[in-house]
Amino acid sequence: MTGINGKIITIMLLIELFVAISSQDTITSYCSNCICMALSGCSASSKCTGTADACGPYHITKAYWTDAGKPTLNNQSPNEKTAFYNCVKDLGCATLTLDRYMQNFVKDCNNDSKIDCDDFISIHVNGPFGCNKQLPSGVEEIYEDCKNKTVLDYKRKNVH
Repeated sequence: MTGINGKIITIMLLIELFVAISSQDTITSYCSNCICMALSGCSASSKCTGTADACGPYHITKAYWTDAGKPTLNNQSPNEKTAFYNCVKDLGCATLTLDRYMQNFVKDCNNDSKIDCDDFISIHVNGPFGCNKQLPSGVEEIYEDCKNKTVLDYKRKNVH
């Protein structure tokens, strides 16, 4: 595509992507991927760290998992001792935990009149009552890089 028609289509696709990423009430795969990348490089083997035992690719704590409704892997009982660890170390179950947590605590953290991925990562990292705080610098840098790369990748795949 060249000329004015190609530019119009490119602009329309970028607007569509921006709306999908920026004005959402539910978390998208683009967003959950960038949260995962910012926290662990999306490594499922990410060890449990610290006194709060934040585990897995999203660094999820047991309290967070509980607030998300205790999703489990392979219909394991949430009351089993290993249920939390098995879930949060598995990318699929951890993503489900993230989704459910966001459904419970979604809010506009930065007061820009929209709920988007910036709000979701703030809720995830700082909690729903501290989500107006700035992200730790290393997390914020990786998150912003991922967000920008996602827009570029989408453009490359959809505009020829």
